[in-house]
Amino acid sequence: MTTNYSNIGVLDSEQADVIAWLTEQQQVAYVSPMIERFTVVYERALVNAPSLEASWNQLGELARQLSHAFDTITLASAVIEDEVLWLMVFNGGELSLAYSSAQPPTDYHALVHSLCALFGVEGEEGQVYAAFARDALIATERHIELLDALILPATMVDMGFEYLEEGEKPYDVNDHDDVILVNEDLV
Repeated sequence: MTTNYSNIGVLDSEQADVIAWLTEQQQVAYVSPMIERFTVVYERALVNAPSLEASWNQLGELARQLSHAFDTITLASAVIEDEVLWLMVFNGGELSLAYSSAQPPTDYHALVHSLCALFGVEGEEGQVYAAFARDALIATERHIELLDALILPATMVDMGFEYLEEGEKPYDVNDHDDVILVNEDLV
């Protein structure tokens, strides 16, 4: 079985505020409680989009809107077939960086420096670079290493809308009921 998931980490935004915004926007998603300054939105981009490119664009647009609405940093992540890791970071609604393991950047140092600066972990560049540079990592493992190096919560790892629909719960969440489904009537 391969792994497919996508989610958006929203920095310094409370679960109730994110739920209210998603409700108003008529977005269907699960929303985690805030853990380590991040509330995670598990949307349906990979479930309903007609193509992977469309799902990536949908995920990015929602991350951009959340970043703008809360004037914060959002991290959109997706793992496809355990082969591709996609990342997009928005700050105040503006795209700060994008990464795809399918089309690696020519300058990893600039990518690493930007990520560390955005997430306030200057001094961790070596660990972040190592996560990008290691060969033969499946996408989920690379995602785990990057989140660990950036000191971001495990609630963003190996979890998406479909897994929550099946009753799984994110790492660091004690009870599945703590993750709230927004706009269930639109499913």
